[in-house]
Amino acid sequence: MTNNRDLVLKNKKHKGSQADKSRKDSAATKESKTLKKSPVDIIAQIARVITVPPVLVSALLVLLFFLNDTVFVSVSQLVLALVFLVAIPLAAYPLSYAVPALRKKGRKAQRNLAFALSLTGYGAAVVYGLVAQVESPLLLIFLTYFLSVIGLLFFNLVLKKHASGHACSTMGPLVFLVYFIGPYGLPICALVAALVVWSSLHTKSHTVSELIFGAATAVAAFLVALGLMALAAL
Repeated sequence: MTNNRDLVLKNKKHKGSQADKSRKDSAATKESKTLKKSPVDIIAQIARVITVPPVLVSALLVLLFFLNDTVFVSVSQLVLALVFLVAIPLAAYPLSYAVPALRKKGRKAQRNLAFALSLTGYGAAVVYGLVAQVESPLLLIFLTYFLSVIGLLFFNLVLKKHASGHACSTMGPLVFLVYFIGPYGLPICALVAALVVWSSLHTKSHTVSELIFGAATAVAAFLVALGLMALAAL
């Protein structure tokens, strides 16, 4: 009986040591991969970070404030636009870390919260635009962003096709830059678009089809918003 008990204890210890070794090996592998990142990998990661939606939307709104006087009539409108289109969606990231239940669910919960807050912020922007009767260019921006997140939800939940939110949020500002500023914005738009496509494919964050679906969603949202506003003006 004693021998059997000793044997069981030895087996448990052996399994425990194997599990510990496996965890250590896994951690070492991850650390090794991190340390082995090449300069190109690092550049791709940086490119992904500097082209995240809040950065591009903020850049678009500030540029339009200074370069096109038909979009904003006051600084307060710019501030409110930044709140609706940037601050509210951006709140998903600190909230996903601050709330323990969300933090445990990881990246998926963070993404879902980002979608929910984007829908909330963009929807609030449209309501504000209609109630405050903002200028039509600004309302066009609000409506486009709201329709774009609806389009992403349609792709991901209904069609079960993953459309890149990153590509969508990149294409939106680029479309508006050309629309409001003209062909002068084309070179920078082409550069940013190429950077996003390259970095997304290099880091394997998205496939080509996901990037196409995401970009197409932004363009479609812009055209639908433009059509709706044209109908409303009749």
